[in-house]
Order: sequence, then C-alpha cells, then structure tokens
Amino acid sequence: MSLAQTRGGFILLEYLIALVVIGVIGVVGIKMLASLQAQNHHQARYNHRLSEAQNLLDAIQNYLLEARMDSIMTQDNTLSWRMQDQDSSHQVTLHAQMIYLDGLKALDGVSALNIQPNRGGFEITLCIHYQRKTHCLQRWIESMAMGA
Repeated sequence: MSLAQTRGGFILLEYLIALVVIGVIGVVGIKMLASLQAQNHHQARYNHRLSEAQNLLDAIQNYLLEARMDSIMTQDNTLSWRMQDQDSSHQVTLHAQMIYLDGLKALDGVSALNIQPNRGGFEITLCIHYQRKTHCLQRWIESMAMGA
C-alpha cells in the first residue's frame, strides 16, 4: 500500500467521522428545538387561560361595582345581584367545571369558585386547572366602592 492510498483512506475516514458528528449534533439540536417549542406552546396556553380567568374576574367586579348592595346574594357556587339603575339582574354560577355568566358559558376548566362576604365586601377566589397545574386568582371587592 502506498503512502498516497493510506493518506486518502485517512482523509475519507475523517470526512465520514465529521459527517456523523455533524449529523448527531443536527438531530440533537432539532430535538431540543422541538422540545423547547412544545414547552413554549404549553406555557402560552397556560398564560392564555390565566388571562381568561383574570378577564372574567374583571367583568364580575365591574358588574358588582354597579350592583345594589342589598341585592347581592351568594350560595353554593352562585353569585347573583340586581343592578342599581335598572331592574336587570345577573348571575354567575359554577356548574360542572364551567362558569356561566347570565346563563352563557364564560370559562371552562374551573376547579373552584368561592365567594366570601367579608368585612363590608366580597372576596372572590377563582381556581382554574390546566394540565397538571392549578392556579387560583383572588379578587377583593369593597362595598365602599359599590353603590349603596
């Protein structure tokens, strides 16, 4: 075997090893990127669910700020009230892990809705469940800010 053939064989072997290493790095990189993208998607969906729950609490708070104080009633996952300037009434109910606002589905995947009258106001706790995470949001609504 001549020196040129041996050198050519080593060059070919180095070339093949480099291709294998680059291929392994590429496959590992693609898998890591796919995993990161999946985590990002799940986190974005979880944040979206939290935003939906926060928006629902905002809507309930805005309604209650215009409610007649003596008309607000709570019982068994239900909050109902009458508006100050109108004879209309509204109701928030938790049934089968869904919250309904005036009979329309407002939010699903709810694990708990607690409404506690407390020191001249209300404390509303809303817990949502997404995959293996449960997150509870609380809102304190003072009766001083509510209409009399």
